[in-house]
Amino acid sequence: QIIELDGTVGHTPAGRSQVDAIFNVNIPELVPIFSKAIVADKLGHLQGSFIAVEEGGRWRIRKTQFAANGTDAYQLRVGGAIENSGQFELHSEFGVPDPAAFGARFGIDIPRYATFKGKGVISGNQNKLNYQGKMSIGRIQSETKLTASLGRGKPQVKGKMSIAQFFLADIGIDQRLSLPIATSGKTNLANDEQAKPETSSSRVDTLAESSHDTSTQGGSGASAPASDDSQTLLDREPLDLSDLRQVNLDLQISIDQLIGADFSIQKLAGQVKLNDAVLKISPMRVTLEGGYADFDLVVDARNTPSVALKVTGDELKLGGVVPHTQPDLQLAGKYQQVSFL
Repeated sequence: QIIELDGTVGHTPAGRSQVDAIFNVNIPELVPIFSKAIVADKLGHLQGSFIAVEEGGRWRIRKTQFAANGTDAYQLRVGGAIENSGQFELHSEFGVPDPAAFGARFGIDIPRYATFKGKGVISGNQNKLNYQGKMSIGRIQSETKLTASLGRGKPQVKGKMSIAQFFLADIGIDQRLSLPIATSGKTNLANDEQAKPETSSSRVDTLAESSHDTSTQGGSGASAPASDDSQTLLDREPLDLSDLRQVNLDLQISIDQLIGADFSIQKLAGQVKLNDAVLKISPMRVTLEGGYADFDLVVDARNTPSVALKVTGDELKLGGVVPHTQPDLQLAGKYQQVSFL
């Protein structure tokens, strides 16, 4: 059986019909009715109860609670009540021990994510929703407050997200970004001589010579095959920005510390606004290596999409900012820059 239902029919003190029932939903049997692509064999059952009251010829759920059972793929618990005025409050808990395996069941790629847990309260009425909750991904702990309402024909979402420490490894990002201390073949360690840092011009010359050698291999006009691990940063496919027209958003983001494999950003804070298909991130400040970098981004998707980016940095210590993708480039000192795109 897909759904089992057992209950009683009675009346409220006001004389309205009332149903008190318990239910059991077999998820592996139910899901294939709606989607054959979802692997639902170990998603267990939803078991719970509800109270429904008849009002003016319509039935309304007044109270419910249910939980997932018979599965190790996830944990789910929901409970709440709806008042006569339409005001409601739902408490929820949701956890996924193995997000990668769970996402794969739905065709979602979530590689190397740590254990997920979430707990929160949703309240409101037919005109406004409020959410307040806490979420964790491994060691990442976050608090979120959101308010959603309907205005000008689309949802209006406003809120704040705060994270104390954001460990990139817990969302599968473990690349090393800082400049490693490495020696080149020209360094004479026996005589305790230090290799001189390459100037920017010598670095460009080296890259140019490398490019020329590559382009002339195998005869005139021949080019070397691309590396198997090469990736295209930007291609010619147009970006689909239609989703920016679906909702208006005003979100404050604050991360006290962003921690990578071998680097740390002291502070990341900013505001994300989306209003009538115009996305603005202004500013998103990153505090690191004794200085800061401000990112101002505007994406306008109202007509012909346009993108504008401004980056401002000051007092940045280069030795901790330059990534290890250029291991021969050793830089020291402080850096200031203003860029527009």
